[in-house]
Amino acid sequence: MRFSDVRVGESLTLRSETPVAWRVILKKVNDERAEDDRGVTIAIGADEECDVLETVSVSHALWFEHEGAWKLVLRWTSPRDARAKWATVDPTADDEGKVRASGSQQEPGEDRRARALLASAMHARGDTKQAISLYDELLAESADAALLNNRGAARASEGDVKGAIDDYTHAISLDDSLAQAYSNRGNALTKLAKYQEALLDYDRALTRSGDVAAIYCNRGLARKMLGDMPGSVEDFEAALALDERFAPAYLARGSVRALTGDVPGAVRDLERFLELSPQAPQATQVRTALSRLNQAI
Repeated sequence: MRFSDVRVGESLTLRSETPVAWRVILKKVNDERAEDDRGVTIAIGADEECDVLETVSVSHALWFEHEGAWKLVLRWTSPRDARAKWATVDPTADDEGKVRASGSQQEPGEDRRARALLASAMHARGDTKQAISLYDELLAESADAALLNNRGAARASEGDVKGAIDDYTHAISLDDSLAQAYSNRGNALTKLAKYQEALLDYDRALTRSGDVAAIYCNRGLARKMLGDMPGSVEDFEAALALDERFAPAYLARGSVRALTGDVPGAVRDLERFLELSPQAPQATQVRTALSRLNQAI
């Protein structure tokens, strides 16, 4: 998924052009051509028939791209009704070339889905504390395994690893089939150097999800930390068999090969990592390691 801001002022003017629709004028930022901003018309269902202009305050508006299509999460309040309204809208072009949304003011269940999506968008954009606050609000209403897993991921991003583990464990207690919660808990346990426990969670995740490159790679890293170098290489190679462009597996396998004396193999893996991820945070460190390995050869 990709996300971009919607340019929203302090307030927006809505006009009821039909008994069932408001029109909201927003500005959408195009990720590929930031200078190519374009006006977007979004139709949002009205509570009642109304022909007058009304000013509303939009507090959140985020576009996200999913499966090649842009959607919008919008939150606003009105002087007539101070309750916050939420919508998840799915725009489609109309005959005039404008963008008209099929979404409407939502029923409580759709309201909850919209807020959950917004929390996910906040986390993806780095607004982690806001995301956690919104997850707290949603979970106070009712427990939900997927939301607990997502809040755990947000907590982990904030460095609250133990809090993240609590959320993953609670999520698993509600839905034992949730592979991502096992995988995420394995990652958190790895951060706490509880590698044997992490291995058990990665095994459970793979049992529930089937083959996933990232889970194999993470299990391989835990095996490496336990001193099982052949087992770790098996996992990295399983990850690459699933996705030959999965850069972290090349980095991980290269580090093991360097440790076990396979210098040419380590060089090939690290070069491939840099080829796939030249701007990765570890890139400078990898280039330094490569220089040393080449000197050893």
